[in-house]
Amino acid sequence: MRTTTTMTLKIAVITLALVVHAHGGVPFSDFEDGTLQGWEGVALAESNAPPPIGWSLVASGSGNPGFCMAATDTQGGGSTLFARAPVGFTGDLSVYAGLQWDEFIPNNGASTRNPTFLYLLGADGTRFYHGASNDSLDNWRTRFAPFQTNAWVKLDGTASFEAVLANVQSLFIYMETADIAPVLESRVDNIALVPGARLRIRISQIELCWDTVTNFGYQLQYRSVLTTNEWLPFSSNFVRGTGGTVCSNDAVFANQSQRYYRLVITNQVTEP
Repeated sequence: MRTTTTMTLKIAVITLALVVHAHGGVPFSDFEDGTLQGWEGVALAESNAPPPIGWSLVASGSGNPGFCMAATDTQGGGSTLFARAPVGFTGDLSVYAGLQWDEFIPNNGASTRNPTFLYLLGADGTRFYHGASNDSLDNWRTRFAPFQTNAWVKLDGTASFEAVLANVQSLFIYMETADIAPVLESRVDNIALVPGARLRIRISQIELCWDTVTNFGYQLQYRSVLTTNEWLPFSSNFVRGTGGTVCSNDAVFANQSQRYYRLVITNQVTEP
């Protein structure tokens, strides 16, 4: 009499996002040519209108190092200033880990209001923003905004963060950080989309073990798509039980289809 039990092996793949400083091959703005490199000032994160009187977006020689993008106030009471990214920072951004940039927030005392923060605008008008606190004034600091749902807040709209990230219409940096004029407000430099580098841990071998009973025979079998789901034995012979534990190893190759294993047990053991 034979009895059969089946056990299924599932191999887990662990994925880890790595943050690296991006250069070359990905959208990157360092402003070292003394221009805004396609960035432009707009009044609202959903508007194409040019900046009204009160401030301007300029290429400044006070960068980190060299040139940077800077917001200036030309008179008090100016409207909110956003810097809209060039087209290279739009489209499907889900392949990136996030956005990295350097920022400098001048200490304007009680008039210092905000750090720089980001807006993402989706195809249907849904907006998400990523913010931070003014924890470092009068110093350059590197900021990183991960493209993860829990790092962004929805302002309006109905689309999910994943949907917006997969088809970004516009990316904006909020630049106005003070209420007074004339001052050099926020400065931003070295803006880069960070590649979504992934670290994988792969199992290359498994060990299957089972307890045995004397005078019983055990045969390990497997099946997969490659065997057209037929059960095949690892060996044509049954292993005689000893009362102890018996183990068998099986290699796991990259891109191999999932295997299923079962143990066939019989009390009719013949010597090989």
